[in-house]
Parts: sequence; C-alpha cells; structure tokens
Amino acid sequence: MNAWAHPRPARSVRVVLWILASALFLLFLSSLFRAENVPALLSAAMFGIAVVAAWRPDRCLLLVAGIVPIAYWICRRWNGALAWPEAIVVAFLAGYALRRALARPGESRLPAVAIHSLIAVVVASLAVHFLFLRSAIGTDALRSLLRDAVAGEYLLGSAGPELDAAMRLIEGLLLWHAAFTTAAARTSFAPLLIRTLVIGATAAGALNLWRLWLAAWQFDAPVLVFLGYLRTVRYNAHYTDLNAAGSYFMMTLLPALALAWGRRWWQWILSVVCIALSLMLSGSRTAIVTGVLAIGLLLYRRRRERRSETAPRRPFATIPVVIAIAIACVGLAFLLAARNASPASGSVWIRVEFARASLRMLGSAPLFGVGIGQYPGRAGAFTSAALLKAYPPAEHENAHNNFLQVLSELGAVGFAAFISILGATTRMASRHLVGDSDNRLRWAATAGAAAFVLSWLGGHPLLVDAPAFSFWILAGTIAGWGEIAVPEVRRVSSHAIPMTILAIALLASLPFRVRAEFSRAELEHQGIGLSGWEQADDGVRHRLARATSSVFVPSTAAVVIVPLRAVDTNQELLVELRLDNRLADVVRVPGDRWLMLHLPLPRVQREARYLRLDLTVRSALADESPRLRIGKVTPR
Repeated sequence: MNAWAHPRPARSVRVVLWILASALFLLFLSSLFRAENVPALLSAAMFGIAVVAAWRPDRCLLLVAGIVPIAYWICRRWNGALAWPEAIVVAFLAGYALRRALARPGESRLPAVAIHSLIAVVVASLAVHFLFLRSAIGTDALRSLLRDAVAGEYLLGSAGPELDAAMRLIEGLLLWHAAFTTAAARTSFAPLLIRTLVIGATAAGALNLWRLWLAAWQFDAPVLVFLGYLRTVRYNAHYTDLNAAGSYFMMTLLPALALAWGRRWWQWILSVVCIALSLMLSGSRTAIVTGVLAIGLLLYRRRRERRSETAPRRPFATIPVVIAIAIACVGLAFLLAARNASPASGSVWIRVEFARASLRMLGSAPLFGVGIGQYPGRAGAFTSAALLKAYPPAEHENAHNNFLQVLSELGAVGFAAFISILGATTRMASRHLVGDSDNRLRWAATAGAAAFVLSWLGGHPLLVDAPAFSFWILAGTIAGWGEIAVPEVRRVSSHAIPMTILAIALLASLPFRVRAEFSRAELEHQGIGLSGWEQADDGVRHRLARATSSVFVPSTAAVVIVPLRAVDTNQELLVELRLDNRLADVVRVPGDRWLMLHLPLPRVQREARYLRLDLTVRSALADESPRLRIGKVTPR
C-alpha cells in the first residue's frame, strides 16, 4: 500500500490538538468555581455536560441546541454577569474535543482546509495581540493578565474583546463540526436536531411574551396593555441586540412553519406563534427583508429545479406560499412602522458610513486585518466626522455588517477562509436539496440559515453568543444531512501540505505584524474587567467595572486623568489604584458626580509603552454586579 495513504504523523498532530482543545475548554470552564453566587451543583452540572459530550456527543448536542437560547434566562438568578450560553457550549466542546481525540480514523467530508485555516488565522491574530502586549506591558504583567483572563474572568465576559471574539468564532466552527459529523453519521439525526432548535426558539419566544404579560398585568386592563406592547415595543429578554434577535427568530421561524405545515400541524402551531411574535417584537427590518429574500431565492431555485425534472413530483404549492409571505410581510411592515424605530433612510446611511470606515480600516492592514476583536477599539480612527456627529457611539461600535467586520479584523486571508466555509456549506446543502427536493423541513431550514447569513449585510448577529451558536449548529446540520462519509485515507497533499504552507506563512508573518501593531495600537482605549462603552445621562462616555478592573496608560505621560463615578448614586466607593502593581492612590468615589482623578506618573525611564493601572473597589458588597463607572483615560 502507498505510504502516503496513512498520514500517521498528521493524525498524531490532530490528536494532540484535540486533547489541547479539550484541556483549554476545561480550563475556561473552571472559572465557574471562581464566580460568585454560582452553586457548586450548577458548576458540577456543567462538567457533567462535558462528560456526556465525551460519551454521547449526539445526545449532548441536542441538549445544547435546546438550552443555549434560554441559558441566560435559566441561570441569571444565580449570576447574571456570566456568559451562560457560552458556558454550556464550552462544556460541550470540552467533552467533544476529547471524544474526537480518542475516536478512530474515519472522517466525514468536512471542508477541513477551510476550517483549519480559519482557526489558524484566528489563533495567529490572537498571538500577535499577546506578543504586542508582552512588549508593551512586560512579560510578568502579561502572565498575570492571561491567568486572570483564562482561569478567572473568561466566562464573566471581561477577558478582553480579542480573546472573547476569537473564542466565539472558534467555538462556532467546532459546533459546525459537531453538527456536521453527527448529521452525516445518522440521517435521522438532522431532522431531530432541527426540531430541537425550533423548540429552543419557541421557549425563548415564549419567555419574551411572558415577560411582557407580567409587565402588562400591573395595569387595570392587562390584555389591552399587552396588545399595545406587541404593537409598539421593541423587546428581547435574552440579549440587548434586537437586530441579532430578529435574525435568530427569522432563522428559526421558517423551519417552524415547515413543521406546522405537516400532518401534525397542531404540535407546532404554538412554535410559529411564539417565534413570529418575538420576531415582530425585535423590530428588525433587516431580518424581515432578508427572510423574504431568502425565501424568494429558494423558491426560485425550486422552480428552476422542477422545470428540469422529468419524473412527476408532488407540487410544492408555490403560489399559496408566495401569497402567505406577501400577507405576512404587509402585516409585519405595518407593525414595525408603529414602533419607535429610526427612519429606514437614516439606518441605511449609517451602515453605508460604517462600510466606508471598514474599508479604510482594511486598507491599513489588507492581508491579515487589524486583529480579531479589534474593530470597536479602532473604529474611531477610521470613522468620518459626519458619522461621529450624527451617531456618537460609532467611535467604539461594531461594523453593522458581519462580512465587513470579519474582513477588517482578519484581512483577505481570514476572510477567504471564512467565505470558503460558507461556500462549502452552501454547496453541500444545495446538493442535498436536489436529492431530496420534496422535504419541506430541509428547504425551510436551508432558507432560515440563508436568511441569517443575508442579515449579516445589515447587522452582526455572530457577535452575540446565543444566536451565533444556534446558527453554526443549523449550518452544520444542513451541510451534513445526507452527506456520505468517506474513510480518512487520503493523500497527504490534499490537506497536510496546504496547512503546512499556511502555518509557515503565519509564523513568518508574526514579527512583522507585531511591529505593525506597535505603529497603530492604542492600549489606553482597552481594558480588563470592563463592559463595552456606554453613555451616561450627562453625556459622559464610560465603561462599567466590577470589583476589579484594569486600564492601560501611556508610560510617557506625566499625568493621567481618570474619570470615576459609582454606579449607585446613593453610594460612595473606596477605590484602590495600583500602577504596575504598586500602590498609587486610594480615593473615595461619589455616586452623584464624576471624580476627575489626576494621577501623576513617576518620572522614570521605562521600556514598556504602557503601564497597567489596576482599580479595586474596597467597599464591601455581596455580589459581582457593576459597581464603578470608568470614563476615558486622558494622558497629559
């Protein structure tokens, strides 16, 4: 037999990588034990998910698909600051990675080069960021930062935007991998997984309606108030990005409609109602438009396919479907117009300006991008003055276009790998549609995934954990549903050689990219343990911090001005400030006004460009809720 047919070294490398991935996810999961108000039983349950995933990944994937959309709602009573959807996914992936490491050879037809290439690009981008930090703040400070971020702060969402964005994308790709392999291994599993996704969306929608009903119950005419809420309010109980919620509910509404179209329609009609009303509550015009466009594209493809068919098949009832869609769109357009939404023309103009800013950002680093998770921190340098005047949050905003955000952050190399994955998914799903053209659920699930992808042109739902994870599961399912498995006996050149070339190129590029990072990075806009940028009632832009947080200040400054204010207006906080792990000051921070702290920096020669300023709230509080507002640090 040809020696190239058994790439044992390549397999050994893959086994090691899967084991390392499992260990990393378990390390992330261990941060649950450091979080406050999380019962030990709940932490043990998360590790139990990892055990089940290693034993029966298909059953555990069903659990993930059903629980992720409502994970925050279920667990917020213990600690509302934790990223509970990601905690469940991390637990699953820890066990799944171990399962893959111990599995026998026999891979399904995965777009392996594209997936591994994108993961490699993301890891290299993260490595550039950490190498830059090591040079900027020193090895000891970086080691402390990574220890706190990985083992203690990760699931609290304060490990830094770079690590958070990188891991969300990697976790999504691995969920795609898990859904694909399980759907390809057993044909009957894919419809079950899609039904579970619909059930999860039904639960999420029902919770939205329940919250509105509880609010309406406080009034004399609760039914009328509830109907008024449905007509005018934009709301989602699970996360604040309403456009992302709209993309998610449109994605799951279409397979729900397909299920309700069958013989057991009464079992799914409640799902359609809950999901459709939640889609309406999101007020997302982008989701409505892209959903209609996706349905139209699938119906057009179906019509062309039927023209080429020779054998008679059962009609797909195209005309009734078009009429129902038209009626639904008119009704939704009327209801969306009654909400307090910005004018459509203004929203389009803002997105066009963000697109221009994204292309300018890409021009600064066209090959590898500005870095994963770096877009909000760099947006202000590329945003036009007109956009900043009309929409001040644009200085620290995302791109409002997932495609452009990936292109700006990962450059042409990462974007090519990203598009390759989407292309492979589209190609495999399209091939299966031809072979199973009368399967309504398959067509509807494909249309739902297409609507979600099209909504990226006007939003960024991949930046929100719950909808992003649900999408990757659905995308892997429709790609693997009906895919024929082939043995993992291939020529080394089909995978190992391209990946080796890419790995060498990425490693060779690191020194040049780190030097380029020094020329454009501004660490004073970044922080550890901080929320995204918000705007107070008095117009001061700030970030929220819990008991401990860190910001970076230029080492060349003589004085830095740090705006501080307590979150609770009736409380005064005692805050300790340490500069490079040395006590710099202890101040009392009021809650009824801003304290503009002028902190002098010692005049000594330093090699590091930035100093780490740690802020610790010494006031005794019982929970890990936000306690301190920190404004923009200004050097003098």
